[in-house]
Order: sequence, then structure tokens, then C-alpha cells
Amino acid sequence: EKMIGYRKMFSEATEQRLGLTGSALRDMKSLRMMGLGPRLQSLLQRLRIYELHRNKGLRIMIIWMNIVGGLARSFSPPFVLMVYSIRARVSGWPPLNAAQAYTILSIISLTIEPLSMVLTRIPSTMSSLACFDRIQQYLLREEREDDRLLHDSMDIESEDQESWY
Repeated sequence: EKMIGYRKMFSEATEQRLGLTGSALRDMKSLRMMGLGPRLQSLLQRLRIYELHRNKGLRIMIIWMNIVGGLARSFSPPFVLMVYSIRARVSGWPPLNAAQAYTILSIISLTIEPLSMVLTRIPSTMSSLACFDRIQQYLLREEREDDRLLHDSMDIESEDQESWY
């Protein structure tokens, strides 16, 4: 849930910066003629820094998920064997023999790899869910009316051609 919120914040900041960049590229000639190039560059740089700041929580969550996934793969076999040894000593059970240890390690290796993959895939899954949520919000918005006049290029071309004859 937290990761979805972080992804939304990052996506909104990115969308804001890209929207301004697109507008600036469309009107580049005008902006240069008015001498606003350096000011626009400064504004875009501030938006990029803001975007990276909004991405900080998401990056930290991704790092922790990858650490946990890697640690599970590395430390599960020794941890399970240590817990069994302590439990066996306290309960008076016989110590592990080679066949039991091999069986335990096989089961751990069979289960830990999928678990580790799930833990490392959670960030990208949450990111996808956040993107789907933003798409749903966009689709649920009310339609805007476009008051601009649109001319069908075919009508204009046919009128031009008729005037030549």
C-alpha cells in the first residue's frame, strides 16, 4: 500500500515535469525570443530535483525488498539448521544425520528461490498497480468539451481543388 502511494507521487511529479517539457518544446522559438530559456532550464531542473525527491521513498522500499529477498536466499539454510540444532538440544532429540540435513537443505532450496523471487518482484508489481490506478482515475474523469474548430483536411483539399477548375 505504501509502495503504491510512493509510485503515485513519483508518477505525478514525472507527469508534471514532462508536461512542462512538452509545452516548452512546442513553444521553444517563442521562449527563446523572449529570453526565457535560462529561466525555463532552471525551472525544469527544479522539477527534476523535486521528482527525484518524490522518488526517494520508492527507491528505499525497493532497496529493502531486494535486501530481504537476497538475505532470505543466503541465510535461510544456516538459520533453519541452527534453529533445529537448538531445538533438538533443548528437547533432547537426536542430532541431524546426513540424510536429514540433505533433505532439509533440499526442501529449503526448493522453497526459498520462489519466495525470494516473489519478494524481489513486489516493487514492480506495486508499481504496476499504481499505474493501473492512475489510468483508472484518468478514464473516470469527466469528458472535456473541445471548443476549438476542427477542419477536416479532406474538405479543405477538395474545396481548394474545386476552386482551381
